[in-house]
Amino acid sequence: VAFNNTGTVEVDSGTMSFQGGGSSASGQYIFSNGGRAQFAGRTFDVTGSNSAGGNGAVEVSGGFVRAASGVNASFGNFTNGANLVVDGGSIGGDAGGTMSFNLTGASSVKLTVASNSQIGTVGGPGTTINTGNFRWLDGIIGGTGLNNTGTLNIVPPTVGNYGKTLAAGATLNNSGTVTMTDSLYLYTGATINNQAAGVVDVQSDSTITGASNGPWTINNAGLWRKSAGSGQTNIYGVAFNNTGTVEVDSGTMSFQGGYNQTAGTLLLTGGNVAGNLNLPGGSLRGTGTINGSVTNGGTISPGFSPGALVINGNLSLLNSSNLAIEIGGLAPGLGYDSVTVNGLGSLAGTLTLTFTNGFESQVLSSDIFAVVTATSALSGSFSNVANGTRLYTADGRDSFVVNYGVNSLFGSNQVVLSQAQTPEPTSVCLLTLGLCSLLLRRRRKHALSTE
Repeated sequence: VAFNNTGTVEVDSGTMSFQGGGSSASGQYIFSNGGRAQFAGRTFDVTGSNSAGGNGAVEVSGGFVRAASGVNASFGNFTNGANLVVDGGSIGGDAGGTMSFNLTGASSVKLTVASNSQIGTVGGPGTTINTGNFRWLDGIIGGTGLNNTGTLNIVPPTVGNYGKTLAAGATLNNSGTVTMTDSLYLYTGATINNQAAGVVDVQSDSTITGASNGPWTINNAGLWRKSAGSGQTNIYGVAFNNTGTVEVDSGTMSFQGGYNQTAGTLLLTGGNVAGNLNLPGGSLRGTGTINGSVTNGGTISPGFSPGALVINGNLSLLNSSNLAIEIGGLAPGLGYDSVTVNGLGSLAGTLTLTFTNGFESQVLSSDIFAVVTATSALSGSFSNVANGTRLYTADGRDSFVVNYGVNSLFGSNQVVLSQAQTPEPTSVCLLTLGLCSLLLRRRRKHALSTE
């Protein structure tokens, strides 16, 4: 029997199950004692804004709960801890329709599986949006996927363990916040787009795995961060494209399906990276270890005034590359930036030097700084400084002799800065006085010519 609700459904105990489909037009659902209103079969058409309150849940356990074509429907204004539980069947926008969830406070959408192994699905052929709280314990985000502008928590299951799945062809668009404390599977053609305002915070050593046949893709234009977990977060088989910020604060982020960065930043702030990195643009910054090879056409800037990068692989600098080195002391990685390459090193692009911590007033001409060290002879050359010639710092005041390559005085496997030259304070004062005098003379001459 179809059940059509335009008023209030009250469940004070147990479950009221609607198995013949029907509709809910701005319906209200009131619960106590853990009661449930269960959509359990066939098609259930939702229109308007549907609400719930009390100790209980609206449950989708079968059939398709949908916003039909041309309809904008929502579940929201859930109070006193009422939840929307999806543990079987599916809920979402049908083709041309939009279904929205806006559960806040103590209420949330809970995507999971039922104890009888029925699998819940969120998403349909149309548009499905979450603007509130969403807990993904198990089950499937399917159809065209989910647009999240709220808070999506990917958490361990409480019933069974089917595995959280982004279905074939589905897309998770995030401009809100996603937190991960459990693993996720992507099926053929599945895509995660973390948009410019989006944050994905990996708070464990959970994994993202490409299942079945690819391709699988992650596009990050916002902030993708591993903030917790001392072990390794593996992204298996999934291509990772970055134009935003990837920040590794803890453990290791492993890109086993490839990492490509055309803009943005890869930032090591206490963690490490595994996998080969292709960086035609953007920057690589921070202190840590990269277990893989790096091809760089952007900026490499070790540390945070200063720091050290260790590359357990090869380093290839492209013509557009910039290696930015800060010098603030005598110890590599602590006083000045250093890059260690446990593999082959190929130089190209530009080398940029900057003093920090006021060290230009302390450096001696006899001090040397090994800013790049590889396991074998470096090939190639910088475009702005040849071996054995002098390179000025970015402010144009100070300079070093840069040594590298087969004819270097310090070995062919290093880039070494030597013979620092800084202007003496008296010279600076004399130059300043001279410029001031010249300016005064010009002003006087101009004044006389106008009399």
